[in-house]
Amino acid sequence: MRFPTRSGRRRWRSPLALTIGVAATVTVLTGPTSSASAPPIYTDSSKPVAVRVDDLVRRMTTEEKAGQLQQIAVARLQGDCQWSGGELNQQCMKEVLADQHVGSILSGGGMTPAENTPEEWAKMVNTIQRYAIKHSRLGIPIVYGVDAVHGHNNVLGATMFQHQIGLGATWNPKLVADVARATQRATAATGTVWNFSPVADLARDHRWGRYYETYSEDCLLYNSPSQRNRTRCVFRFSFSKKK
Repeated sequence: MRFPTRSGRRRWRSPLALTIGVAATVTVLTGPTSSASAPPIYTDSSKPVAVRVDDLVRRMTTEEKAGQLQQIAVARLQGDCQWSGGELNQQCMKEVLADQHVGSILSGGGMTPAENTPEEWAKMVNTIQRYAIKHSRLGIPIVYGVDAVHGHNNVLGATMFQHQIGLGATWNPKLVADVARATQRATAATGTVWNFSPVADLARDHRWGRYYETYSEDCLLYNSPSQRNRTRCVFRFSFSKKK
């Protein structure tokens, strides 16, 4: 089984990737040396975030950087690793997280643990997270994403809310904010930190598959509830624009 980050012996290198690789090599060769016994700067929580990030990126290979930009569906880590679902598969976790250096895992619609309960969700996410940290060269954690577009809707027993098109029809920004906070608490309880919602786009055509995930076709109506959610995650604005 192959993933996009690697493809046999012949590998495509963009000018940007080559530039990053050369810059990283030069930095390593010319940068200040540190004691072999001193822990890496990026692991020191007392250091400024920018300093820690710079230190971590400097240590990463081009392939590791490319892997961190990838997001793979959790279904590729389960069962036979071909969208069958089920229990986590150690061999597939190795290929995706250790060999391919993938930086993010997604539970899209219908992608759940073998037993769909809040406890099993948290256990699944934690297992993947521990594996990524333990088996990546630099101990980089993954970012786990989920499609919680009307409550934590993939989890059995979770509180369900109206889709955004229904919330927009209420003309009630406070209600929309309350729903967002409730959804945030539910996703956090299962270990997921990245919610692919709200859809920041206008509903212009009923044929569009995400029509009901928008607030409205009305710019004025849309701006008010969306503004309250924007600090969390604006989803599919640039990449879902309809022609």
